[in-house]
Parts: sequence; structure tokens; C-alpha cells
Amino acid sequence: MLESSRTRRRGGLLIAGMCVVGLLVASCGIADPDVAATFEGEDIPASTVDALASDEAFAALIGFQVSDTGAVLNGSTARSVLDFLLQGEALASVADEQGLAVEPDEALLSQTIDGLRGQGYTFTMDDLSDQARDVLARLVVADQAVASAGSSFGEPTEDDLRFAYDSTAESGRWERTCLDMVGGPPEVAQDASSALDGGSEVLDLPDEVPGIQLALDSTQQCATGADLAGLPPELGAVIDDASTGSLIGPVEVTQGGQTVVVFAVVRSREELSFEDVSDELASEVAQSLLAVRIARGTEVNPRYGAGVELQLTQSQAGPTGQPVAPTLTATVGRPEAPGAPTQ
Repeated sequence: MLESSRTRRRGGLLIAGMCVVGLLVASCGIADPDVAATFEGEDIPASTVDALASDEAFAALIGFQVSDTGAVLNGSTARSVLDFLLQGEALASVADEQGLAVEPDEALLSQTIDGLRGQGYTFTMDDLSDQARDVLARLVVADQAVASAGSSFGEPTEDDLRFAYDSTAESGRWERTCLDMVGGPPEVAQDASSALDGGSEVLDLPDEVPGIQLALDSTQQCATGADLAGLPPELGAVIDDASTGSLIGPVEVTQGGQTVVVFAVVRSREELSFEDVSDELASEVAQSLLAVRIARGTEVNPRYGAGVELQLTQSQAGPTGQPVAPTLTATVGRPEAPGAPTQ
């Protein structure tokens, strides 16, 4: 929690994949002006958020821009503080679930602060406000308890998995569109069309028409709905409307300052069920359990934000070249209503 704590081939011409997908988890909000948010029924007082937002030592510790001492609280600052407090509540909840005692320990906090000072942190324990000491003295204990539990931490329930499945479905991540796609400069469109009229397949074009490059091979990789959402809108709309087996193109699009013509054929479409992806979700949610629990159990006062957003980082190759599971982070979204006190 504190900063000192601890092959499939795919063409890259058009589909690079979306690295991050933002998802808003709807919340009814909290009417009580004295409560910034609740996590699993536990209130986070607005006064705590307001006090921590102007605490310079706390701001330097967790890494946010301290709020100016004015009548209007900076919204970005308030949400950064609230994100941190929600993570602390979720961590304490998981510790409690594991039967681990979490009682504030200022001596442990002092040791932690001393260690941070050795790494360049310039404040002392005495520089922290009373609210900051209370929050952090509880958090360092929860963090240590959960870390000591080792592999017993991070066991998601089926409710956690189903929540993650439902919450991320809107992004299109469980949709699979298998298509062959190629593209090239506009001047090769006629030659490519002639080759297709003569009986060539879309995947034959890179070998038959100079300048045509492979973007997707349906036998090697299928695109998710999130992938397709990253395409130029005019191309994405044509693919959405195309029937299986029909030729798409030439479609001229501009992406990254480059104009290309695209030819494609949709080979199949499917939507993966919860049962299809439960093993994948188990690995993903296990390393993102706090984020899922925060999204599941939080309600936010509209003064501070519009519910909790899950940021999904898609699977990337790890240091060994093997893919790693996507990760989820939970953050409070910007308020939707105009004229909110936080800006």
C-alpha cells in the first residue's frame, strides 16, 4: 500500500489491442453529506478525506498533489485520497476474512516511516496529522498481516468471479470475432480487388499483391469487442454489420496519420460464457482481489465521484515471453453532475 512496500502470431497493422479498458461500476450514491463513501457498510467520513487532502506529509507519502487550503476541495486530490482509503478498508476486510487481527500500531508505522526516510521521504511521524496517523497505523498492520498470510490471501469467491465477468462484459472482452484482415496503401486497392475477383482468398493477398500486409489471421487470433472498439469507427461499423463469410472492402481508413485500404472476411463470432472463462477469471481476480472487492462493496457520495471505475490492463507478455493475466484496479470516477463542490 505504501510506496516502499512490496505464441500466438498476430499482425500489427491495424489491431494493436486496447491496453486499458475503463469500466464504470454503477452506484446509487450516498445522500449523507458527512460521508464520502461506504465500503461494505463502513463509512469513510468526509471530514477524514478533507483533512488528509490538505496533509502535506500524507500527500508525499502516498503520492498525490496536496490540495490548496481553499473553500473548494480539489476533486482530483479528494479522489486520490478516497482511492487510498478504500484500498485500506478492502485490505482490512480481507485480513478480517482471513481471521487476522488488525489493530492500529503506531510503533509499526513509526518503523515504516523511518524506513521511508532512508529512501528519501523528508517528513517524520510527527508531521502527519492525527487523521493520517490513525489511517496509516491501521493500514500498515493490515498490510503486514495479509502479506504474512502468503498464499491464503487472494482466494476469490464465485461471487467475486461473477462480478468481474459481468462488470467487464460491457467492454466486449468476452466477445470473439474471428476474421481474416489485410491492409495496404490506397494505390494497391485495385490490384487486391482484382486478385479477389480472380479467386484469391484475403490471406493470399500479402503474397500476391506487393504492399499488402497481414493484420489478422483467424486461425491464429480472434479479436475481442474491445479490440474492435480500437479500430477506426468506419471500419468497426462495417465489421459489426458484416455477415459471416462475406467480403469486407476495400474500406479506406486513416489511423496514426496513415491511410490504408482494408479487406477482411469474418469467419465466426461467439460470446464466451462465464463457464468458458472461469479459470481465466480465477487467475485474474486472485491478483486483483482488492479492486474487485472495492468495486463490489463501495458506494460513493456524488460530491466526490461517480462510482468506482475498474481499469482493466489487458494481457501482455511477461519477462519470459509468456502471457500474464490482465489486472484490475479500482478508482473513483469523476463526478457526473455539474456544479459539484469538488472540481
